[in-house]
Amino acid sequence: MRYILLLVAVLMTAQVTVAQSPLRITIKNEESKQPVVGAIVSIKNTDITGTTDAEGRVELRNIPDGEQIVEVLSPGYETREIKLTFPLADPNEQVILIKVNNELGEVTITSTTRISREIDDVPTRIEAINEEEVDEKSNMRPVNVSMVLREYRDQSPADFRDVQYPEYPHSRS
Repeated sequence: MRYILLLVAVLMTAQVTVAQSPLRITIKNEESKQPVVGAIVSIKNTDITGTTDAEGRVELRNIPDGEQIVEVLSPGYETREIKLTFPLADPNEQVILIKVNNELGEVTITSTTRISREIDDVPTRIEAINEEEVDEKSNMRPVNVSMVLREYRDQSPADFRDVQYPEYPHSRS
């Protein structure tokens, strides 16, 4: 009798161990097949979440049994949702490919300084980027918008000699 109880206990422990097998995922760019760093992978409607490492890998644990939706989010990429049934029939690492999303939303740039003057009192250069330049840069990820801005910042002041700065009627003493 003692051996039967021991056998039942071992079998139940093995079943619990199998049911809690981790989900290993690698997230890659669909076009370049390069790993996507910093993508957020989560199980929908749970608190189970993880972030991909430098190789695009993430491991999620303690996923409830049954059908679950795995959601992948990364700035500059389309959101991807995949249905999986747990426990997985194939416990090997899953590879998920995500597409680059080139839609640029509204970009607002703000600046702060450590001086005591108000922004209205400081001559400020404002530049507009035309549609042609946006189209030219549309193949880059939105997080690299700083590249476009750096091109303008690096131009010499002679390029802006026609810029008119407003005159302010008041001055501080």
